Amino acid sequence: MSVVANKVREALRRFIGIDGHRHAATGRCQWDACSGISMSVVADEVREALRRFSGCDGHRHAATVQFIDCDGHRHAAAGRCELAIDGGAIFRHSSGMPIVLASASPRRRELLARAGVVFEVVHSPAEEIHDAEMDPGFLCELNAGLKADAVAMMRPDATVIGADTLVFIDGIPLGKPADLAEARAMMRRLSGRSHQVCTGVCVIVPGGARRLFHDLTEVVFRELGEGEIDAYFALVNPLDKAGAYGIQEHGERIVSEIRGSFENVMGLPVDKLIEALG
Repeated sequence: MSVVANKVREALRRFIGIDGHRHAATGRCQWDACSGISMSVVADEVREALRRFSGCDGHRHAATVQFIDCDGHRHAAAGRCELAIDGGAIFRHSSGMPIVLASASPRRRELLARAGVVFEVVHSPAEEIHDAEMDPGFLCELNAGLKADAVAMMRPDATVIGADTLVFIDGIPLGKPADLAEARAMMRRLSGRSHQVCTGVCVIVPGGARRLFHDLTEVVFRELGEGEIDAYFALVNPLDKAGAYGIQEHGERIVSEIRGSFENVMGLPVDKLIEALG
C-alpha cells in the first residue's frame, strides 16, 4: 500500500497547474509543458497507481486523488478509509487525538483536506502583527503562533495548527488590502517583478509543546496594465488575500513563474506540515 500511495502522490504532484487544479492529458499545465514532462505519461501513472491502490473496505484511496482527466471531468477515488495508510490515505495523529485547524481560510481547508487529513476548523480570534522591521520568516511564525495559541486555549485536547501567509516585496510585508484602491496599488507594485510568499506554521500538541517553521516561495509577476488588473479583479476578490491575489484563482493571468512550493503560496506548506504532524 505505502509504495502505491507514494506513487499516487508523486504522480499528482508532477502535474499541478498554475491555476491550482490537477491536469492530466489536457496539456493545460504550463509548468509541465516547460519541464518537458509528458502529460499523458503522468496521467497513465496516476490511473495505474489508483487502480492498484484499493483500501481495506474495497474502495480506492490515496493521499490526494483528485485530478482532471483527459475527458475534462474532475475525478476522485471513491469512498473513504478510516485507517491511516502510509500515514496518508486518511491522516489522523498517531496518538488518535483530534486535529484542529485554527484558520477560517477556505484555501487552507482545501489543502489540508486534499492531503487526506481528518480535522476540525476553529477560527482563531488572534490579531495579526504587521511589522516591516521583522524578518519575514520570524513574522509569519509569530502570527501563526498567536493564532494557534488562541485556539489551543479553547481546545487543549487537540493538536492545533496555526498558519499565516504574507507577501513580501522589497522587504515590505503585504497583507490583505483594506479596499480596492489598496489592492490596485499592491498589484501595480508586484507587476513585472519577483517577490516572496512566506507561510509560517505553528503546531501545538496537548501539554503545550510546539513546533514552528516556515516556507518561502518566489513568485514572478507578468507586466500588468490597468486593463489586466481590472480583468483579474472582475474574476477574483482581492480583499481576502495577502498581496491582493490568489495563485489558485486564475493565476495564469498574472503570474509568469513560481520557484518553490505552489501550495505554500496558496497558504500552507503541506509536505512540511505532514512531517511535523507525523
